[in-house]
Amino acid sequence: MKVLSLLIFLSLFWACHRQEPEKVVPKNLAEAIQQYQSTHDKTQQFQLLNKAKQLIIRQPDSIQNLYLSQFAYDYLKLGNTFEFKQLNQLAFKKAKAENNWFKLGDVEWNYASYYNNLQVYDSAFYHFKEAKVYFTRADNHYHVAQMLYGMAFIKSRFRDYSGTENLIFEALNLLNNQKEYQSFYYSCYSLLSVLSKDKGDYRQALGYQEQALDYLDDSSASKNKQIASLNNIGIIYHETGQYQKAINRYKEALAHEALQLNTNLHAKLLDNLAYSQLKLGDTSNVLKSFNQALEIREGLKNASGIVINTIHLAQYYDVVNQPQKAILLAEKAKDLAKDIENPRDYLGALKLLASLDQEHANAYLNQYISYNDSINSVERDNQNKFMRIAYETDQYKAKTKQLSQQNLQLIIVGLSFFVVITLVYFIRNQFILKEKLALENDIQNANQEVYLLTIKRQLELEKERLLERNRIAEDLHDGVLSKLFATRLNLSYLPVNPKDNNLDLRENYLNELQQIEQEIRDVSHTLSYHFSDSELGFSKALELLIKDKAKIAQLKTQIKIEGQEQINQLSQEQKVNIYRILQEALQNIIKHANASLICIEINCNLSHLDLLIQDNGKGINTNLKNGIGLKNMRSRAKKINGQLHIENCRPKGTQISIYIRL
Repeated sequence: MKVLSLLIFLSLFWACHRQEPEKVVPKNLAEAIQQYQSTHDKTQQFQLLNKAKQLIIRQPDSIQNLYLSQFAYDYLKLGNTFEFKQLNQLAFKKAKAENNWFKLGDVEWNYASYYNNLQVYDSAFYHFKEAKVYFTRADNHYHVAQMLYGMAFIKSRFRDYSGTENLIFEALNLLNNQKEYQSFYYSCYSLLSVLSKDKGDYRQALGYQEQALDYLDDSSASKNKQIASLNNIGIIYHETGQYQKAINRYKEALAHEALQLNTNLHAKLLDNLAYSQLKLGDTSNVLKSFNQALEIREGLKNASGIVINTIHLAQYYDVVNQPQKAILLAEKAKDLAKDIENPRDYLGALKLLASLDQEHANAYLNQYISYNDSINSVERDNQNKFMRIAYETDQYKAKTKQLSQQNLQLIIVGLSFFVVITLVYFIRNQFILKEKLALENDIQNANQEVYLLTIKRQLELEKERLLERNRIAEDLHDGVLSKLFATRLNLSYLPVNPKDNNLDLRENYLNELQQIEQEIRDVSHTLSYHFSDSELGFSKALELLIKDKAKIAQLKTQIKIEGQEQINQLSQEQKVNIYRILQEALQNIIKHANASLICIEINCNLSHLDLLIQDNGKGINTNLKNGIGLKNMRSRAKKINGQLHIENCRPKGTQISIYIRL
């Protein structure tokens, strides 16, 4: 039964293992895949698969996701487990990154096939179950059904009949008897037939096997399955004692032309036919059939087949009354079954030896009972193991789901807390920003006040300087000049001796005093300046600024100011920004222009003010037009409803013009 189940499993899983969505791939990759799939030589297959792998690694992730799991499975079929594991891990990583549930299921299916081939059934069962979860998420019922079949197959190996049947019927109900899955239905009903036979329900087993045959068509693959089903039906008839019916089924199967391509099944049919004939009492040609089947199985290195064949030969020699040869063959079958860990045939060999070797019958029976009990215990443990795997997997997923919900709650709480903190921070930041803007406004107002006070102080100093000049002029005129005049008069009225030789000298001194008086009078008139308060307004402050800066840099100036009364009546904000613009322009000329002359013209009326600043320097560099100083000048002009333009003059120099609407 185990060998038959394994053949059914491999028939399903290797014949229709991969049914993937349509792929759009680069031409060179498509050609490499086609070449690989069209060859049957394993060496060439391996070389072409390596070539296809190198090409797929260079493709985008979307293309890699289509083929990596398939390539991994192909390496597994070729026996290269190293490449299989590497590619399968990469396929899982790529599919996980894109949440590609179908490909994640395909990767888990690969692992299940890998462990199933190694007969590590607990790991294979786990990966089938994981693959089922992913295919369920991908809403792919056919692949979910295949995973259920894989899990059922593993349970059947450990005689978990109810568990196997539940999984098979779940798979059949999932596909709802759709016509395109005929081959799958055949495999399911074949496995159900094997289970029923093992339970002793031969009628049900025969019914399931006949039902399986109804799903076969005329394809070559179906013909091989039909031969296998005829063999299975023959086994059922044999085990119910209907040897002639079994012989008829075996002969019908042996007559199929397709059998020539399946030597393993051919050997099985020859062996089974000979065994049924032996049971019927017909020993003619039986030995020949047994030996022919054994020769084929030895050539295929089919150890399980060799064991059952050897047991049948031992029974043959027992029938033809050659007990020693029968015992030797039974011992050989027992040892080989033990070596390959085939419990069914090991027990069969022990049971046969107990009947053949009466001298050691009790020892063989004790071995049989002990081994059978251990096998039953192992099978119960394995059944419990699969139940535990399923339970622990479900528990793990439930716990993962719970943790995910808790994480989601934590994320929501965290996001809520973050939103609250962000809102508080935003409100606080807005408050700070508001205070900062208010402070900057206060600083700006304070700066304006400072500049206004500076301008006012400069004007006051200028006024004091002019007053001081007038006072000095008055003192020179009214004090020193009067005294010199009086002294000169007194000298001129002193009695003079005509005979004195110093008369000419005295006349010269009087002339010099008169000349000194004239010079002092000229200085007094020069120092004296009669001004009005209107002449010491903002326009005067601008003029003083220009002269002070020019004096520091030793520059010549040409200043023309018109509309002084309107200039003096400008608002405080306008005065501060115009003063700062002019100040920044003069500083730039001094620092960068290498000029010798500055021409400044200010013209103001009731509607607008024009300020023109020009030098004869080297001109302005294009990169400097976006400097911080010029940006500040433009910003200040904009604040007082003005526009600033700057350009190079010909043949040299720079011109800055500011137009302000009042």
